[in-house]
Amino acid sequence: MLKLKPFEKEFAEFVAQKSSKGEASPAVINYCLRTTHLNKHLNGLRFLLQACLLGAPNGNTIETFLAEKSKDERRQGRALLCYLEAISVNDSWAACELMKRFCGYQPAFKKGEGFTLHLEERLEKFALNIQDALKSLRGKSSNNNKVDFYWGRSCVREIIKKYKDGKCSYEQMYDLTFNIMVQRPRLQDAIVSFFQEFLGRAEAERWVSLRPSSLNATNIPISQPQKISNVYAPFDDPDALAIPITTRVTVVQRREELMAAIEALNEAAESEFPFAGVDAEWSAYVPDSKASVLQVALQNQIFIFDLDKLPPDQSRKLFENLFGNRALIKVGFQFGEDLTKLRKVVPRTVFLYAPQSLLCITSVIAQVAIISWENDDPMISEEFLKKKEKEKEKGKRREKEKEDDSKKPPAVKDVVFKLKSLGLAKLVKAMTGMSLDKSEQCSVWNRRPLRTAQIRYGALDVSCLLLMMSKCLSYAKKWNVEIFGLMKPFYLEPSAMPLFFCDDCDPNIFPRIVIKEVLDELDEE
Repeated sequence: MLKLKPFEKEFAEFVAQKSSKGEASPAVINYCLRTTHLNKHLNGLRFLLQACLLGAPNGNTIETFLAEKSKDERRQGRALLCYLEAISVNDSWAACELMKRFCGYQPAFKKGEGFTLHLEERLEKFALNIQDALKSLRGKSSNNNKVDFYWGRSCVREIIKKYKDGKCSYEQMYDLTFNIMVQRPRLQDAIVSFFQEFLGRAEAERWVSLRPSSLNATNIPISQPQKISNVYAPFDDPDALAIPITTRVTVVQRREELMAAIEALNEAAESEFPFAGVDAEWSAYVPDSKASVLQVALQNQIFIFDLDKLPPDQSRKLFENLFGNRALIKVGFQFGEDLTKLRKVVPRTVFLYAPQSLLCITSVIAQVAIISWENDDPMISEEFLKKKEKEKEKGKRREKEKEDDSKKPPAVKDVVFKLKSLGLAKLVKAMTGMSLDKSEQCSVWNRRPLRTAQIRYGALDVSCLLLMMSKCLSYAKKWNVEIFGLMKPFYLEPSAMPLFFCDDCDPNIFPRIVIKEVLDELDEE
């Protein structure tokens, strides 16, 4: 991550200047668009227009950028995007004029003489990007639904090497290689050569015989007995967190299973332990992927909701009953991106934008930890966090400043920041003394059927959240702290509905947005 403080304003203005000349790279433009502390220094719609003309942002980036804008700016932004989409389809000359007007591009041409090769490439990039972005913004499948060719090649080579070095299982290697090869059949020869290089002729010949063009990238056969036989199987590490045999784990794929799970959620909301651990999984090997799995842990049972198998109306019913239930407190870990991926499953579900009683476990731990430190009964070692601080701040503070800072009581937001920087596995270790296995984190989550190891991984990721919540509750009870009141200020705030699903953002309602007036206003700024 770029460390720009205290030069954020100067950096944003520099990028805007380069964009106005058509010289800024798409990566830098996208970074500025989705980073709040940078885009607040930018002329919003003008910069967005330049970014789109240069073929930079995708639908997610545009949505993020406009989410915090005023209603008027969002309406103008939507009108502008629709106009750009229209001219990308049937008016290349209008697109070219906008490039000249807002990106400083000065091609030597006259109407009727045709485009130069360089301009032709720019127009094609603009058209493909804006049409794909608008598809995404409307909740439709993107045209760009395959893994990048060269990145996919690199991923396969890396995981074959990892398997050879004993750093992943055969089934993990098989899943990823199969998935990428079926997405990109032209990679088959390269993949075979990687197997020949690292694992020998026998394994290479196995992949020569496959016909990727006739296969389904997510319908992946389990090619040998699975590494583990059931979700309760222990790890080689005796200190690793495992699922108690008394906890029932259910994979939900059918309507009757869903209705039983919803009933269990409602019962939990009325119980003495009204908490649910929540987490989602998606494939990293599909561009703009949606959540494939949603895991929910209750006190004595865990549900693995197969979102790729449940029909959209049933997924919506699940989201409404889970995230719309105010009495059931949902506990996640940095759940923002999970929500983004869940919204792609059923885009118009209101409670995915305004979830009730949802918070990050770090907010709870931070508050209870501070109370425990004040009472000389630490729930989590304060030195553990200080060590992390020193590593990051090494060489940047004088000793006296360190001494002065250590005398100040820690603020909740500071502790939350440090806890998040640990990552979930280290946080579990600090809270429970046990390790959390993360070996399936980057597995192919849209493969079907799910492997037993994936189900176990998903179940552990949510059960550990309730384990840490239980520890917080016990410490709060010890010091007579009313924890429910402490948690409420940290519930996730509602976010804006998607730009194209929000009636208030319709540019055609009164007063109607006139695109010429918008462009003229941006040109004067």
